[in-house]
Amino acid sequence: MASRTFSLRGEYVSGWRSASENWDDDIVANQKDDLPTIEEMCRGTFNIRLIEPAEYTPADIPQIRARKGGSCISRLAKVTQINGSPIEAFIYDGGWPPNTIELIARVNISQTLGLSLEDSVTVVIQEDTESE
Repeated sequence: MASRTFSLRGEYVSGWRSASENWDDDIVANQKDDLPTIEEMCRGTFNIRLIEPAEYTPADIPQIRARKGGSCISRLAKVTQINGSPIEAFIYDGGWPPNTIELIARVNISQTLGLSLEDSVTVVIQEDTESE
């Protein structure tokens, strides 16, 4: 598989608290098949409202979402950096519109990077693509 690396720019926004409140019963229980290490992740998601580009959806999300009938984690795209710091995070689609991405990571991203709501965020994403 080939891959491409690119950046997204946005701002850190508050979520609905749905992910953290339903972590064990929903997120962990329903995402183990796509992310076997889900139990090692920090409870909750880190949400970014995109500015540039205005929207982003990993290429595999529509197919996984259709197969699962709901929320899912991209198997092709992951975050490798946030604001210049190395961070491994996974893109979770819990139902936000494509102008917002949700990240799941082993660390609390906002605390680890000292981010507050509405802070500017630049993420570097590596997305695997099918080789031709």
